[in-house]
Amino acid sequence: MNEDTARKRYFIMHLSRLVGAILAAFGMIGIAGKADMEPALAYVLLIAGVIGFLIVPRMLAKRWRSPPE
Repeated sequence: MNEDTARKRYFIMHLSRLVGAILAAFGMIGIAGKADMEPALAYVLLIAGVIGFLIVPRMLAKRWRSPPE
């Protein structure tokens, strides 16, 4: 794998963490009642954010792992 591909994959993994954190934050704001949104939407945002923050980067890292030499 060349360096450019590795850099792009690293950026995508961290971008998924950032988006997950933002979604989780919006979900928590909605659950707290500080935003005008349905409670079901707030819980969906929170769950999607946690999945995007914790699970997606690990799945991508496992998928993109270099084969052992």
